[in-house]
Amino acid sequence: MPSHTASSALIKLFSFDGAPWQWPAWQERTGIHHGLFPDDDSKLPKGWTRKDAVDVQSYFRAYHLLPTEEKKLAFAVNAKGGASAYPGREFWNNFILRKWDSWNIHTAVIEELKEWGIHPLDILISENNVDAPWPASDSYLPIIIDSLALKLFGEEAFPKGSLVLRPTLREAFRSIPQRSWNTIRIQVNTMKNRPVEIEAAAIAAFNGKPVL
Repeated sequence: MPSHTASSALIKLFSFDGAPWQWPAWQERTGIHHGLFPDDDSKLPKGWTRKDAVDVQSYFRAYHLLPTEEKKLAFAVNAKGGASAYPGREFWNNFILRKWDSWNIHTAVIEELKEWGIHPLDILISENNVDAPWPASDSYLPIIIDSLALKLFGEEAFPKGSLVLRPTLREAFRSIPQRSWNTIRIQVNTMKNRPVEIEAAAIAAFNGKPVL
C-alpha cells in the first residue's frame, strides 16, 4: 500500500473541518489566512485563480468520496484510476511541492527531532556506526507527534485543556514527520560515500545544530 505524500496528507487533514488552514499558527506559517476556498477571489491563496480553487476543490471531493484508504492513496499518488481527469490533482501536488520548503516544515521536524534527541543521524552516530540499520520511525516519531503538532498548528488543534492531539488527526498528521524521516534517510544514504560530508554532519549534530 502506498504511503501518504505531503500533499495527500494535507488532503486527509482537510477532511477534519478544513484542518489545518483555519488555525492561526498554520496561517502564519503559510501566509494563507482565509482558507483554501474563500468566496472572495482576492482572498485566494497567492498565485491561485478561481479556476484553480474550483479544480482543487473538485479533486478533494473526489478523494474524500472514495470508500477505502487504499483507494484514496492510490488516487492521490497515481494518475491512473481517474485522478488524471482532475486537473486540481497536478495543481495541488505542484503547489505543495513548491511551498513546502518556504513553509519550513522539514526544518520544524528536524528541530523537534533534535530537541528530543531522536534525530536518526544522531542515533546512528551514538552507536558509532552510520552503516547500522536505519532507526525504525515507528519507535521514534510517536514521541514528537504532539509537540510538533503544537508547533505547526497551535493549541487550536487540540481538545480544550489537552496537549494530546485528537486521535482523528494523529494518523494523517504522522505522515508529515514521516516524510522528513524518509528524506533524511535518502540524504544520509547519498552521503555514505562522502566521508567528509558525514563528518561535517556529525560535527553539526554534536554541536546541536539542525542537520539534513
